[in-house]
Amino acid sequence: AGTVFMLYPAVQGQLFGSHAGIIALWGTPLYIDVLYRLRRRMSIWLVVQGAVFFVFGLLGSSLLLIFMLAPVTLYFLVARWLERDWQWLRRITITVGACLLLSTVFIVPAAVEQATSDAATDPGGAVRFASDALAIVTPSFFHPAFAALDYPRQVLGTNIVEGTAYIGVVAVVLAIIALVRYRAVRGWLLVSAGAWVLSLGPLLKLLDTPVTLAVDGRATYIPLPFALVSYLPVIGTIRTPGRFNLLIGLVTAIMVGYGVAWLLNRKLPRAAQWGISGILIALIAFEYQLTWQNGLPHFPTVPAGIPAEIAALRDDDSVRAVLNLPHENLILAKEAMYLQTAHQKPIVAGFISRQTPVSTSKLSILQNTLHPTLLDEADVDIIILFRGWDETLTQHVYDSLDAPLYEDEHYAVFRVPDATEPAQFEVDVRVPDTIQARGDIHTYSAGDGWSMLSADLQADDRKLAITLDGTPLHTVTIEGQMPLRVPVPIPSGYHTLSLEPVPPCRRPSHLPDVVCRTVAAENVAMSAPVLPSLATPVDFERDIRLNSVHVQQTGAQVDVWQWWSYAQATHDNMVRFVHVVNEAGEQIAGSDEPRGGIMAGEQRVDAVTLDLPETPGIYRVYTGWYTLPDVQRLTVLGDVDGAQSNWVLLDTITVK
Repeated sequence: AGTVFMLYPAVQGQLFGSHAGIIALWGTPLYIDVLYRLRRRMSIWLVVQGAVFFVFGLLGSSLLLIFMLAPVTLYFLVARWLERDWQWLRRITITVGACLLLSTVFIVPAAVEQATSDAATDPGGAVRFASDALAIVTPSFFHPAFAALDYPRQVLGTNIVEGTAYIGVVAVVLAIIALVRYRAVRGWLLVSAGAWVLSLGPLLKLLDTPVTLAVDGRATYIPLPFALVSYLPVIGTIRTPGRFNLLIGLVTAIMVGYGVAWLLNRKLPRAAQWGISGILIALIAFEYQLTWQNGLPHFPTVPAGIPAEIAALRDDDSVRAVLNLPHENLILAKEAMYLQTAHQKPIVAGFISRQTPVSTSKLSILQNTLHPTLLDEADVDIIILFRGWDETLTQHVYDSLDAPLYEDEHYAVFRVPDATEPAQFEVDVRVPDTIQARGDIHTYSAGDGWSMLSADLQADDRKLAITLDGTPLHTVTIEGQMPLRVPVPIPSGYHTLSLEPVPPCRRPSHLPDVVCRTVAAENVAMSAPVLPSLATPVDFERDIRLNSVHVQQTGAQVDVWQWWSYAQATHDNMVRFVHVVNEAGEQIAGSDEPRGGIMAGEQRVDAVTLDLPETPGIYRVYTGWYTLPDVQRLTVLGDVDGAQSNWVLLDTITVK
């Protein structure tokens, strides 16, 4: 049973993915042992043991609560209730209460993090990282004993880490013996069956492809219970249903233990018992071995040595921080943290979960520009380039920096040159030719300003949201081919401007039949920013804020760009106005637009173009709000020009 529990293929698969925490499972069997011992007697010591072992079962990964501990606990509670064993049920309930009380300090923060983490909710992950329906009968395609089989590579070829779940012939035979001979084991079969169904994810897959059915001439897929379970709080953040196979391994180990116990109780000599045990252990270990090389068991490894030249950086007091490139590769990010154990310098940037909290726009700009001033502002003195991953980036680094201090086939170490010129405005456009979910434009600006975003777009009646750091500024409708020219505010520092179809178009690669109406984008660019005409924010009543304004006269017209924030929802009777008045105070041009229906927390950019009169003179541009039907202006909060009349002077224009 211990051999099954330790070497079950799902455990090996997780280890291949470096998921060491998720296979720290040793607390769960001890917890189960306590629940069984509660049947015979009740004691405070047993309750304490159960709570401690429950917490031990969580220390490797909080997700083990979902994949292991919760299903096991639910099984014991339901089984005792069905058996009407009230005394045992009461003892288990008390112990479970102690478990939850002791583990709250671990469960609550992890649950909050999982529920709010965008990184853990990849839309296609639940299907991609689910098990194939044939996984439990599919041995490793590396195994020499099963080399003649064709289907293992089709089942496991793209998902050997999360989808491996082979039960094995030896384990199945022993489990059948246990099920026939021991009635108490049969309930565990239901646990295993439930774990297997959940491990299949939201859609049924065969040969690593979702099974399709034709219904009224349309292709559809076969949904499974996980599709419903995934809507539950916290559980919905799971993108790896294949990890329920770990529970199958535990149940298989329990049933194998019972089966072997029956075999060894046949009044056999001690030598025969040892012999049978040794043979079974050897057979299980042989059958479960996931990777082989040259006909022998093999565990893939890589050298762990760190070059002495990198380790020597720890003694260089001039090094403030290290930037590792490319920054977007999560595997290399882990290796960068490993290198840090040697050089012991701060790095830009590490992480404790799935992704770094450091701004993606900052990392992208630093990598794309390698501007010495920006690197200096980020305290970066050393750049470590991982060679062999991105040839374009490698050439860019070698062209932009001086000769490396050290290089080998894996790494190149560069010192950042001294900064000589200040950085004003940098742009890194990462908008694909075909936008499905999002295209990003990373920016850096030394000061606040306004820029013109331009692009050539094409789509079939699609809405496109333009967002700044995730907050929508514009929404445009694209029908056919059309040019896009919209002003966008550029705050100082690093920011991300995104083009996002509404709703987003998500077409996972493993669901090729899904029709996705994308947005085609070409010639995406941003102009150099211009200074705002009104850089200091102005507040109005009803929690409306004017963040920034740019007024620009072009010939006989004036363009007014405004960036608004709304802390409260707006009503249908609220009107935003932009008025041009002459020296006599008479309005000679204006734009009055209702602004109802804006939700609290939203932001908007208004772009207004007004015609100027031909009469020479000085004209003033004002903005503000009023309500209908009384045309009562909202109060301007603050000491700005025009506030006494509850409007704001944006700029003064001279027509010659």
